[in-house]
Amino acid sequence: MISANDLRVFSRMIGESNASVTGWTRSRSSFRETLDAIDTYNRAPSPESLRFIEMCLDRLPGGKKLQYVSAFRQLKMTLAMEKIMLESREQVRRLAENSFRVTSDSQEYTNSFGSAFTNALASMTASSRWLDGGAGEARAMIAYLDGGGKGQCIATGYQIPTTAAPSVRAAKEKYPDRFDYVSGKYFSGISDAELHLERGKFDLITDLNGVMYYTQTLVEDLKRYLSLLKVGGVLVFTSIQVEIDMPNATNHDPRQVPDLARWMSNITGINVTRSRRTGSYTLVKNSDDINVPHLNVITYEIRQGRNDPLRKYSCNSPLAIHPVIT
Repeated sequence: MISANDLRVFSRMIGESNASVTGWTRSRSSFRETLDAIDTYNRAPSPESLRFIEMCLDRLPGGKKLQYVSAFRQLKMTLAMEKIMLESREQVRRLAENSFRVTSDSQEYTNSFGSAFTNALASMTASSRWLDGGAGEARAMIAYLDGGGKGQCIATGYQIPTTAAPSVRAAKEKYPDRFDYVSGKYFSGISDAELHLERGKFDLITDLNGVMYYTQTLVEDLKRYLSLLKVGGVLVFTSIQVEIDMPNATNHDPRQVPDLARWMSNITGINVTRSRRTGSYTLVKNSDDINVPHLNVITYEIRQGRNDPLRKYSCNSPLAIHPVIT
């Protein structure tokens, strides 16, 4: 909600800029439609009603925007902050309700990630570790363990789906030292201790429409994944939509190579491959000296009818390296 205090500040700034002899009143104000839209939003906050407030503001005549420039800017900043909070609440709601797909099994992991995934699993020993971000029902991990897999497995997810609670509980009891499911928080809020990092870093990290698919902190979560990965370890994740304005990426054609693939290829300490067939990414860590080109956030927006958000960034770093497309 837009607080009463923010509205008082906004109204006071309008009054201070009003040159009328009779003073400012809401009923005669150019901002009446905007204020009515704010009332509607506060009764039932939604992305649509927030956008309507912005539309009302944008419809103000240019002269009024200049006359009330301080109030106009103050409300714009308030709306920008409200938009961030609204999107965060919407993301939490959708995660809590498991609006995202949660039923992926071993075959879908194999289909999505190919030999990078199957080879990593085949080479795992009792000391090897597998982390699955946004694991849903953790079907693939449980099937791996039930099939005789020896590695140590940790699944993460904002909430364990109700349908999977019995199987997750049974897997924890059956494999007390080799399976755990960390839930109840965003991936960024999970501690090293909860990931049992004292046992070592991970040989394999998978993310099938998980953390990378929806996160609002893309760069931070990717850095965390890479920091948790052993040198020689493999990170695989499914195709995600990210737009990056890259003025210093020479000979870049986003129709041929996704912006994300080009940007990630310029992270030092990893090799990046993208599958032309599935769109999935394979990142192999070859050094602990990880340096990630800076991204500036332009847009993060929840889209109606879609689980993946609209994410736009800019990067002014030189991006000379091209990804491998297979």
